[in-house]
Amino acid sequence: MSKIIIASHHKLAKGLKDTLEYILPNSIEIIPITAYVDDRSIGDLVSGVFDKIDEGEQVIAFTDIMGGSVNQEFAKRIGRENYYLITGVNLPLLLNITLLLQNGEVDEEDIRNAIEESKNQMIFVNDAMASSNLDDEDE
Repeated sequence: MSKIIIASHHKLAKGLKDTLEYILPNSIEIIPITAYVDDRSIGDLVSGVFDKIDEGEQVIAFTDIMGGSVNQEFAKRIGRENYYLITGVNLPLLLNITLLLQNGEVDEEDIRNAIEESKNQMIFVNDAMASSNLDDEDE
C-alpha cells in the first residue's frame, strides 16, 4: 500500500493532513513531519519515518519549499525504489494524488499530470473576477 508523507517547517504538514482527512476520510496513510517544533533534527525525524516503511513500498513525499532544509533531507532519498518527492505542496495536489492512490499506485506520469492540474488551481481571483465582469458587460 502506498504512503503519503507531508513534511514542512513547523506545523503546516499537520494542518494539511487534518484538512485532507476531513475531505477524504479513511483514504490512505498520511504521515506528517513537522520540522523545528522541538529539538529533534529533521534528519532524525525523516529517518524515523523511513525506518518503519518497507523497502519498495510506494512513498510519495510532499515538502513545502524547494530550497529548504526539509526538502534537502528528503532529496537524499531520491533513488530509493518507488519513491517520489514533490515540493511546493498544496491542497489541490494532495487531493488529486490521494484520489489517484485510492485506485492503486501512481506512476511518474500521474504525478506530473497532478502537478500541472494543481498549478492551474492557483488563480489570482481579482483578475478572474475582473475578466468575468468584462464578459458580463459585453452581453
